[in-house]
Amino acid sequence: MDTNKEVLDNIEQIYKDKEAEINGRIYKLTKVNHEKRKKIFAYMMKVQHQISAGDLSFIDSVEFKKVEDIICGLVLLDGVLLSKINDHWDNYPEDYLKFVTSMLMVFSFPFLQGGNLS
Repeated sequence: MDTNKEVLDNIEQIYKDKEAEINGRIYKLTKVNHEKRKKIFAYMMKVQHQISAGDLSFIDSVEFKKVEDIICGLVLLDGVLLSKINDHWDNYPEDYLKFVTSMLMVFSFPFLQGGNLS
Protein backbone atom coordinates (compact mmCIF):
# COMPACT_ATOMS: atom_id res chain seq x y z
CA MET A 1 0.00 0.00 0.00
CA ASP A 2 1.19 3.53 -0.76
CA THR A 3 2.59 5.09 2.42
CA ASN A 4 0.88 8.47 1.82
CA LYS A 5 -2.45 6.74 1.26
CA GLU A 6 -1.92 4.62 4.36
CA VAL A 7 -1.20 7.71 6.47
CA LEU A 8 -4.20 9.57 5.06
CA ASP A 9 -6.44 6.54 5.69
CA ASN A 10 -5.22 6.41 9.31
CA ILE A 11 -5.83 10.15 9.73
CA GLU A 12 -9.32 9.76 8.24
CA GLN A 13 -10.12 6.95 10.66
CA ILE A 14 -9.03 9.05 13.65
CA TYR A 15 -11.11 11.96 12.32
CA LYS A 16 -14.20 9.77 11.93
CA ASP A 17 -13.79 7.95 15.26
CA LYS A 18 -12.94 11.19 17.07
CA GLU A 19 -10.21 9.40 18.98
CA ALA A 20 -6.60 8.32 18.62
CA GLU A 21 -4.85 5.62 20.59
CA ILE A 22 -1.23 6.42 21.36
CA ASN A 23 0.73 4.02 23.55
CA GLY A 24 -2.47 2.65 25.06
CA ARG A 25 -3.93 6.03 25.93
CA ILE A 26 -7.10 7.20 24.18
CA TYR A 27 -7.05 10.84 23.12
CA LYS A 28 -10.59 12.01 22.30
CA LEU A 29 -11.25 14.88 19.94
CA THR A 30 -13.83 17.50 20.74
CA LYS A 31 -15.67 19.66 18.23
CA VAL A 32 -13.51 22.24 16.47
CA ASN A 33 -14.78 25.41 14.86
CA HIS A 34 -13.67 26.64 11.46
CA GLU A 35 -11.39 29.41 12.77
CA LYS A 36 -9.37 27.03 14.95
CA ARG A 37 -9.24 24.39 12.22
CA LYS A 38 -8.03 27.02 9.76
CA LYS A 39 -5.18 28.07 12.09
CA ILE A 40 -4.10 24.45 12.56
CA PHE A 41 -4.27 23.77 8.83
CA ALA A 42 -2.29 26.88 7.89
CA TYR A 43 0.46 25.90 10.29
CA MET A 44 0.43 22.28 9.13
CA MET A 45 0.91 23.47 5.55
CA LYS A 46 3.97 25.45 6.64
CA VAL A 47 5.63 22.46 8.31
CA GLN A 48 4.39 19.49 6.28
CA HIS A 49 7.68 19.14 4.38
CA GLN A 50 9.62 19.26 7.64
CA ILE A 51 7.40 16.55 9.09
CA SER A 52 7.86 14.41 5.96
CA ALA A 53 11.62 14.82 6.27
CA GLY A 54 11.56 13.89 9.96
CA ASP A 55 12.53 17.41 11.04
CA LEU A 56 10.36 18.30 14.00
CA SER A 57 12.47 21.23 15.18
CA PHE A 58 9.43 23.48 14.76
CA ILE A 59 8.02 22.16 18.05
CA ASP A 60 10.15 24.68 19.93
CA SER A 61 8.87 27.74 18.05
CA VAL A 62 6.61 30.46 19.38
CA GLU A 63 4.29 30.01 16.40
CA PHE A 64 3.89 26.29 17.10
CA LYS A 65 3.16 26.96 20.79
CA LYS A 66 0.06 28.90 19.72
CA VAL A 67 -1.13 25.99 17.56
CA GLU A 68 -0.27 23.47 20.25
CA ASP A 69 -2.39 25.44 22.73
CA ILE A 70 -5.33 25.29 20.32
CA ILE A 71 -4.92 21.54 19.81
CA CYS A 72 -4.54 20.80 23.53
CA GLY A 73 -7.75 22.77 24.11
CA LEU A 74 -9.58 20.41 21.74
CA VAL A 75 -8.41 17.01 22.96
CA LEU A 76 -9.48 15.09 26.05
CA LEU A 77 -7.67 12.40 27.99
CA ASP A 78 -9.78 10.60 30.56
CA GLY A 79 -12.45 13.29 30.19
CA VAL A 80 -10.08 16.21 30.87
CA LEU A 81 -8.79 18.67 28.27
CA LEU A 82 -5.05 18.29 27.76
CA SER A 83 -4.75 22.05 28.25
CA LYS A 84 -5.90 21.50 31.86
CA ILE A 85 -3.39 18.72 32.63
CA ASN A 86 -0.22 20.58 33.59
CA ASP A 87 2.22 17.67 33.64
CA HIS A 88 0.80 15.40 30.95
CA TRP A 89 3.77 15.65 28.58
CA ASP A 90 6.18 15.32 31.52
CA ASN A 91 4.48 12.04 32.40
CA TYR A 92 4.06 10.74 28.83
CA PRO A 93 6.80 12.26 26.64
CA GLU A 94 6.71 9.15 24.43
CA ASP A 95 3.25 10.21 23.18
CA TYR A 96 4.20 13.75 22.26
CA LEU A 97 5.69 13.53 18.76
CA LYS A 98 3.10 11.07 17.48
CA PHE A 99 0.36 13.20 19.04
CA VAL A 100 1.63 16.43 17.49
CA THR A 101 2.12 15.07 13.99
CA SER A 102 -1.18 13.17 14.05
CA MET A 103 -3.30 16.01 15.42
CA LEU A 104 -1.96 18.55 12.93
CA MET A 105 -3.21 16.24 10.18
CA VAL A 106 -6.43 15.12 11.89
CA PHE A 107 -7.70 18.64 12.56
CA SER A 108 -6.72 19.60 8.99
CA PHE A 109 -8.45 16.58 7.46
CA PRO A 110 -11.65 18.35 6.34
CA PHE A 111 -9.50 20.56 4.10
CA LEU A 112 -7.57 17.56 2.77
CA GLN A 113 -10.70 15.71 1.63
CA GLY A 114 -11.13 18.02 -1.36
CA GLY A 115 -7.97 16.96 -3.13
CA ASN A 116 -4.59 15.34 -2.84
CA LEU A 117 -2.25 17.61 -0.88
CA SER A 118 0.74 15.32 -0.53
